[in-house]
Amino acid sequence: MSKLKRIKLKGRDPVEIVKVRDTIDNSNNNDAEEERTRQLLNGGVEGKEDDKNPPPDDCKRQLLPDDCKRQLLSSSKQVTELVLQTERDLLARNPLPEKSFKVLSWNVNGLNGILNGKAAQINGNKGSNVLQQLVQDEGNVDVVFLQETKLQDAKCAAFEDVLPGYVAHWSCSKTKKGYAGVAAFVHEKYVKRGNSSYSDANKGSSRGKQAKLASFFTAKGKETQPTKGGEGRIAAKKTAACKSASMASSCSIKDKEIEDGDSSAEALQVLSVRRGCDGEDDEDEEGRVLTLEFGSFWVVGVYVTNSGMKLERLEYRLKHWNPSFQAYLARLNAVKPALVVGDMNVAPEGLDVYNAGAKHLAKVPGLTPEEREAHAAWLRAGWKDTFRALHPDARGAYTYWNVKTRARAENKGLRLDLAVIGAADMDGGRGVRVRDSFILHEATIGFSDHAPIGVVLDLGA
Repeated sequence: MSKLKRIKLKGRDPVEIVKVRDTIDNSNNNDAEEERTRQLLNGGVEGKEDDKNPPPDDCKRQLLPDDCKRQLLSSSKQVTELVLQTERDLLARNPLPEKSFKVLSWNVNGLNGILNGKAAQINGNKGSNVLQQLVQDEGNVDVVFLQETKLQDAKCAAFEDVLPGYVAHWSCSKTKKGYAGVAAFVHEKYVKRGNSSYSDANKGSSRGKQAKLASFFTAKGKETQPTKGGEGRIAAKKTAACKSASMASSCSIKDKEIEDGDSSAEALQVLSVRRGCDGEDDEDEEGRVLTLEFGSFWVVGVYVTNSGMKLERLEYRLKHWNPSFQAYLARLNAVKPALVVGDMNVAPEGLDVYNAGAKHLAKVPGLTPEEREAHAAWLRAGWKDTFRALHPDARGAYTYWNVKTRARAENKGLRLDLAVIGAADMDGGRGVRVRDSFILHEATIGFSDHAPIGVVLDLGA
């Protein structure tokens, strides 16, 4: 007969809680053995002389290495079921290259909530909000993507100016109120008024339907020829002006284009803004994908569908969402480098899960073997997780924590927010190189259950 117990450790140790299996003898009081184990783990007492595997002397201190904790459990006739990895490695940031392009991405878990809630003012500064402070502190930010804005089209206009100096684009859920939704803020230094070449491909429809990829490709799916003077650039197809009042917030980019005047202007021209994957799938209706086309690369912001607490959308995700989205990215990447950032609702590796050995994780959305294998297969098909490429062994690098259990204070999290790029472009295969990929752990505590992530491209590669 057996039962599960939770043994709490002192302090902020790398191993915060260990779940153990305890053998029960009806003729003995097991509480004494549990207390002895607790004291051993916390460095309070030594092991008995008759233990078959007494712990080494260096294990008899308060902060114990993981292997010593396992040996202590073994010497107490316990078998470790799970070791929680909550220690966060400190990772150095790389300096900005001369021709840099910085993208931030953040699941805000409700834009209205973080801007108008009790915690909205930063350090008592009523003239600033968390987005402004984030961008100000980070500096040199070219694009900010947001996920889970939970706004409807008609409400977006009220948030156009929450990030001064940036031009806003929105894709909102049409299927459910207060659900999903993504946004992109592009620095206005790349935009000038008085010219309509900077086009929003989704104008002209009150439901935000996007123009199909025919504007990028021929009917047979072949690439169109680059426009003269812009190698690798696909000309943006102009569309009709927005006629619907409900889409007014999505039309704020009308008659704007890139600022001319420096050597990188060609690479940084914004040619179009696209929503969804070819405009035919549910992710468009749910407000999940925004694509910015720049002169020499794409940047895609995404909020990948969650499989649901009871995995009710797992089949949809595996058979519909993943193939559709990945095929879309492959088409983009065939033309020029494609960087995709956002909440991808999957923790790819064991290092990305604080309790990676827990048996119940196989039934947790984002952690099922099917979802993780599908993600791994996508990477094997020619994509790179930029953070893991630069920090392959980093521990405790999480971007999501459960608010209800106050998991962020103890760093019991998951890495669900990712920045992925074509493998050939990770190291500068087509003039774009990833110089940095990072997580802003502390910048937004108290505002969302996710932390922002960032990636820096070197456009002079």
